[in-house]
Amino acid sequence: MTSRDKQIHWPFILIVAITLSPTISSACAVCFGNAESAMVQGTNIAIITLLSVTGSVLGAIVAFALRMKHRSKLLERYKGNGQAIKSNELKGSWF
Repeated sequence: MTSRDKQIHWPFILIVAITLSPTISSACAVCFGNAESAMVQGTNIAIITLLSVTGSVLGAIVAFALRMKHRSKLLERYKGNGQAIKSNELKGSWF
């Protein structure tokens, strides 16, 4: 065996120890029975906010990709025949 095989994986052991420690890994207010506390309401609002921001960014990325696909099709259509792309086709639908 090499020294690499004998190496102790301290980060893994630390994560397991923290997870199994009852004082560090205590439950939240919902598990203790107070589902209407300010902490739970704040956490719910934070989750909704993060999901909406993430969804907006992913939606913008998808819209941009579809727009580039549309422009690529226009470029292929007019490629090599010496014609310019009409401005009304660029202003058309996103898809």
